[in-house]
Amino acid sequence: MRYHGANVYDMETGWRTVGTFFMRRHRTDEKNLAVAVEQTFQLLENQGKLLWIRNDSCVEHRQYTRKDGSMSAYRRAYGRKGSPDYVVVMPKQTIFVELKTAVGRSSPEQIEWQYKTHRLGIEYYLVRSTDELDKTLWRFGISLTGRQP
Repeated sequence: MRYHGANVYDMETGWRTVGTFFMRRHRTDEKNLAVAVEQTFQLLENQGKLLWIRNDSCVEHRQYTRKDGSMSAYRRAYGRKGSPDYVVVMPKQTIFVELKTAVGRSSPEQIEWQYKTHRLGIEYYLVRSTDELDKTLWRFGISLTGRQP
């Protein structure tokens, strides 16, 4: 379980508490992993151990009324195709983190991005679970509990 403020998120069941309400999350495994990873990053940022940003830049949702009076909507995403999910800044180190499910595969654009970052000397990590994230951060001496995962 990961704890963030009053919210509790359980990777196995997908349940979380918000105040006194329980709700079931209907998301893909990667979305559930993203919630847990972001909670971990936020806790570590609150402790002053790192800074992080989700690298999906911006998704714009707009609704508008057509001349005939009907409603329409569109979605527009900004950012570079293949870029990693997170940029994590730690003392004297910046890394990229890409999330995938246990069976998820990187796209050709993601593989190219990974190759380019390695050529520049920037570390790129493919993370498939919160345990992998904990082990990755431990390489840089960062842990939620202060102990090796």
